[in-house]
Amino acid sequence: MWLGVVAARPYKAARAMKLSDDRLESRVEKLKIENQQDSVDIEMAHKPAGIQLAARKLGYVAKGESYLEIGEH
Repeated sequence: MWLGVVAARPYKAARAMKLSDDRLESRVEKLKIENQQDSVDIEMAHKPAGIQLAARKLGYVAKGESYLEIGEH
């Protein structure tokens, strides 16, 4: 029995490391996707259309426009 426990240790350790690696790889992939989206957002922020979109999200309106708020019924 003792030999079986000792012989299984490297396999258990390898399995734990693989699970840890899988979690890390998943996290890296998620961060890569977030980074790509952030890069797109940064590029857009340097263009007039992107600036206008960001301003509208903050509640700004362009000259000659009126702010219209529609309440819930």
